[in-house]
Amino acid sequence: MGLIASHRVGRLPVRRLHRLRAGSAMVEMVFVTPLLLLMLFGVIEFGIAFQRWQVVTNAAREGARAAAVRVLDCDDAEVRGVVEAYVSAAGLSPDDVTITVPNTCVPRGTPMQVSVVHDFRFPVISGLVPSLDGVPLRGTSVMRKE
Repeated sequence: MGLIASHRVGRLPVRRLHRLRAGSAMVEMVFVTPLLLLMLFGVIEFGIAFQRWQVVTNAAREGARAAAVRVLDCDDAEVRGVVEAYVSAAGLSPDDVTITVPNTCVPRGTPMQVSVVHDFRFPVISGLVPSLDGVPLRGTSVMRKE
């Protein structure tokens, strides 16, 4: 009888054991959920940043093409207009980009380099990592004047 009694002392009732397991799962969930949410928002925000970088790069390419082919009167307003139109069509404000256009009065065969810069702000992650606030996304393209 003594052997059986000592054997039962080490066992917990099933209901109590279930409550302890449920409590530990809750504690684990409390620790893991913020990390999972941070990873989720990080993936989403880096995806948006990559899309904006593509827009900036393509806008620079369109601007370089316009500088190489279209500009005949030595005015960079047409190049800026092409870049701003591309940026606007992609959903960015033209006021949020910086456009650098070289002198368009050059002889044929001269490389025309157009640069577009957009400061991207990570809305959620920059609150936790301040160094990610205002990351410059640069796009540069060079084409020869035709």
